[in-house]
Amino acid sequence: MYKTILDAIDRSKTEDDASLRLIDFEEHQEKLRELHRDYIKLATTDPDAAKRLLHSRLAMVLLDYPKTSLRLAQSDFYSRYVETRLPDDLKPKVPVQKPVPVLGIPGATLPTASNDSAVVEALTNRLLQAKAVCCDGNRATPAEVAEASAVMKMARDTFDVAVKLAGQNAELVKRQTAVPERLTDAADYVTQCANEFAEAKAKRALDDEAFDDALIVLRDSLVNLGRQAGRTFSAPGEGVAWLLAAIRST
Repeated sequence: MYKTILDAIDRSKTEDDASLRLIDFEEHQEKLRELHRDYIKLATTDPDAAKRLLHSRLAMVLLDYPKTSLRLAQSDFYSRYVETRLPDDLKPKVPVQKPVPVLGIPGATLPTASNDSAVVEALTNRLLQAKAVCCDGNRATPAEVAEASAVMKMARDTFDVAVKLAGQNAELVKRQTAVPERLTDAADYVTQCANEFAEAKAKRALDDEAFDDALIVLRDSLVNLGRQAGRTFSAPGEGVAWLLAAIRST
């Protein structure tokens, strides 16, 4: 991560020698540590996606977003939420990278970064330099500082919308997965209960009355769930069909 920060500082240098400093990243240490962990994890399976994630989150660090917002920026954050909303003045102009031939091996080429990751990197470079001008105003004219501030504001306005949309999508996904996850947890508890039931029975330590009462509670919960599922699914699958059949006899 330290190497990434040094690279960001180098990329932030402007023609007037303005640049960011290590101290400019000091208050973002926790965000950068989390970014490092997520980057390393993704890089093992998809290096290009890891680069897109790195540049998107680094841009959000420059725009002073909290750690909870940075977590919303996955590898598709730019293409899915940012790209179409960028003002024309901020849209990166990146030429398509041509394959580099390998000397001595006809037809072989070196891998190049995808145009997608290059575009996200170009936007982040623009923000790095704008941030440097804003933080190191002594090396820039008032007009240049004002222009850099306008760039940061345009980017922040765009990212505000992108973060809101990504947050709404994350909440929707969370709701979609919450119900089946609850049932999976319940199934794990029932499996554990079956194991402990056999052990308690062998040791003659089973409270029959308490066990019966607990089963009634479970039955009532399944009946409630089954009624809601029956109103929801017009063509129930195997699992829902089993639940509906089970509650009909109650």
